[in-house]
Amino acid sequence: MDFRDWTTCILDDIKQDHEDFQIAEKLGISENWIKTFREYPEQLSLNEFLALIKASGKQITLDPASMKVEVEKPYRLEESHGGILLSFQYGTYKAKTIIPGGTQEVIKRIERVFVNDINNKQINKKEAVANSFFEAVKLLPEANPSDIWFFLLPKLFQCKYHYQDYTPGRNFEQSWKRTSGWALEEIVIRNYYSKLLKHNIEIKPGSNKKEIQLWLDSLSDDNERQESDKVDLLLVHIDESSQRKIIFGVIHVKASFAERRTDDVPLSKFLIKNNLFSPLITMDCKAFPSENPKNLGELGSVGESESAKRMDIEDEMHFSACYSFNSNTVPTPKESKKPGRIHIIKTGGAMNSSQESDAFIQDTIKARNLYINHATN
Repeated sequence: MDFRDWTTCILDDIKQDHEDFQIAEKLGISENWIKTFREYPEQLSLNEFLALIKASGKQITLDPASMKVEVEKPYRLEESHGGILLSFQYGTYKAKTIIPGGTQEVIKRIERVFVNDINNKQINKKEAVANSFFEAVKLLPEANPSDIWFFLLPKLFQCKYHYQDYTPGRNFEQSWKRTSGWALEEIVIRNYYSKLLKHNIEIKPGSNKKEIQLWLDSLSDDNERQESDKVDLLLVHIDESSQRKIIFGVIHVKASFAERRTDDVPLSKFLIKNNLFSPLITMDCKAFPSENPKNLGELGSVGESESAKRMDIEDEMHFSACYSFNSNTVPTPKESKKPGRIHIIKTGGAMNSSQESDAFIQDTIKARNLYINHATN
């Protein structure tokens, strides 16, 4: 029996001997609170629970050794049939989702990597998140990388018990929004850096805004100035003979399509017009709150009633192409005659050893060759 079940039994016993209004009167609170305590015993503080016991006059025996007790985190990870069962509050729902594969030891290892790295002063937060992501996809090769990103990592990040320097009132949700954007860029770089470098292509962070602004201005006229703060990552060709570096593309990195996707469209159209590669890489995260949420993404299905987000890519070609880490994303059919494409890509160890099987690598090499050939002719 866990503490929640034990607490529920005690509250049920109290109800048999006392009306809710009687306990409420003794505590000086609304009767509805007694009902709330009974429905959500896990939310009772120790002080509230002891006050209820005192008001009822009930004698209890507590034997922690016989109970399943643990620090109450905002999520629970348990080894379950078919994988790891992740339980958490999602809106008004007590949600559960299965992450395929894994054991209790895998759960502990993923948590341990995150806790060690997030408290290591030599590792910044984006690197700690990226390290945990790659550790999770390595240990859980059957899992959807987007599920790990969407369901698991925010729970690890937003748990106060994981921080040595925790201070009350800290806004973990806002901190995750800020850190996760940088971490996702880090994930894209690590996932492709060595594979592309074999082809004399480098992925660079778009952090040098002054240098990037000069490059954008060299492509612009006075009527279409583009801002460097919209550049996430750069794709750079390294000339073998001269070692000269030539920018041939910009990668737009987004966790979901709700994340200001349209803000990147003007820059993307400008880049495409200038014969540059302008891909969108996304986790395509989207799940509606429910007891069993499914991360199906936002691009929707192919055929009738296609989503506007899918049409933006396939019909309007607002980006050169879209590459999704979500294995639930529906890719563009091979037989499609639409100009734009949506692809599913993989991470780390899940990626086939033959890089030619990865659409992003294939398209990046092709785009580089086209740009260099165009520039030299």
